Amino acid sequence: MPNRCRLQPRALTVVDERPEEVTVFDVEPSAAQRVREFVQEEEYAAAIGPHMDELVRFMIDRSMGGASLEQPTDHVAWIGVAERLAWFNTAEASDFVRANKGMPDMAPVLGFARSLANGYAFVARSHSGGRGTHFIGYETNLMVAPGMMLLDATADIDGVSQLCPWREVTEVPQARYDNLAIVHVPSVTRIRLHTFLRSAKNRRDYVNWMVETIKGHMEPGQRGLVVCKHALFENESVPAWPQGDERHKNRKLYTEDFGWEIEGRLLCATHWGSGIGANTWKVADVVVLFDEFYLRRHQIIATAQGLQQHKSTEGELARMKTLNSKAAVVDTLQEGHLLRWMKQMALRGRGRCYDEHGICGHQKLVYTGDLKRLLANKDRVFPGAQITTTPKTTDSRQTRADALLEILGRPGLPETITTKWISQQMGVPWRDVGKNVLRLLTVERAIEALGWSYEKHKGRRGSVFVRKRMVLKSPSAALSGEGGVSAIMRATQEAKKPHASDTGLQAS
Repeated sequence: MPNRCRLQPRALTVVDERPEEVTVFDVEPSAAQRVREFVQEEEYAAAIGPHMDELVRFMIDRSMGGASLEQPTDHVAWIGVAERLAWFNTAEASDFVRANKGMPDMAPVLGFARSLANGYAFVARSHSGGRGTHFIGYETNLMVAPGMMLLDATADIDGVSQLCPWREVTEVPQARYDNLAIVHVPSVTRIRLHTFLRSAKNRRDYVNWMVETIKGHMEPGQRGLVVCKHALFENESVPAWPQGDERHKNRKLYTEDFGWEIEGRLLCATHWGSGIGANTWKVADVVVLFDEFYLRRHQIIATAQGLQQHKSTEGELARMKTLNSKAAVVDTLQEGHLLRWMKQMALRGRGRCYDEHGICGHQKLVYTGDLKRLLANKDRVFPGAQITTTPKTTDSRQTRADALLEILGRPGLPETITTKWISQQMGVPWRDVGKNVLRLLTVERAIEALGWSYEKHKGRRGSVFVRKRMVLKSPSAALSGEGGVSAIMRATQEAKKPHASDTGLQAS
């Protein structure tokens, strides 16, 4: 017997929602220069100044141009840098950060320097450095212990479980979203929002479009939650509600007073990057997701490296030549990040209130993000939900794939529609659509998610789309939280050597 009949204590650690398993330090040379100037003005100039000089010198030299992605093996400037910056990995450096935590740049800059000294850093450049150079460091904070259980309703779609051999995903009964009505609204612009919203005029136009979208999909008297970009809060383009410290102190007022009013429609607003796990808006009838929560690719790369505990000379990063190089691990994590935030924020309203059969509450979700992503993953993210689309109202061009899916998602269509009619709606010959669009796997999945099957016929009859008969699945068992798949983090004291006595537990 493994323990020779000796009794040993067992401990179960339960983690609610995914912890921050990797810390990413995203630093620009200007931030390091500010810390250097701070050190020179304080009593630390003699002791710490030379170390900051060494760090800033390295960063300035590497920010003058080069490839979009630079690893330690790409340039001779990295040779010996770990030894020259070894001080940043000492207890004295950690004490210095704690003593000056009031300075915003201190922790990120010294965190990057520490990562650089340990071999967990790389450089990312935009337009060969012409639009900025980012110095990326990362640290792994994996909570690795025997008998650890993670309760996370989106652990089956977040991409992390596929990358981490120490995490086991156990299937549990799925929640159903038959009471969730999803409406896709095309975005007002095809430009990336972080670029589009830099202009004050564009922000005004975007907020006006947001208001019209809200009015078009909410009824007066309903309560709703708006999720949008943080830049709109920073520029006071949308009201941050509730406002003021007094409202936060009054819990009842905070949860019940939807104080942003649009012609009788009562709203609260939050931004991407906050709100996971919050019950604040659980009475909302409508949730409106404006765009999605994108992270920069270099941040996803750093997170993937940290999750797999790889140095910057190892793993997927070592095989990448540019930031946009094909990398299955990075792409999986990026897609999982988008899906996780989509589901988590979509279910902040009444949809998070499940009945005894695991069926969500009645809620409407208005979504302006990528239609193909939503449709391709609908059965994984919102099984049982019905999706409809609205036509694009702006003059900006649509791809043929998006145009086809928008047509197939319109409400009130007959059971059979001909490709001739669709080609008339799109204004292009069907042979071009059939040859170039239908062969895409994402489009094929999206058509199926919209409830259609494509039947190809020759001759006068022509090809048609036929609506599939919907077969309702039996309700799942009652679930808690958002009702998704829970992930089990089962680790050993030696991560690569599982012990026979370690057990995994499952909860929903």
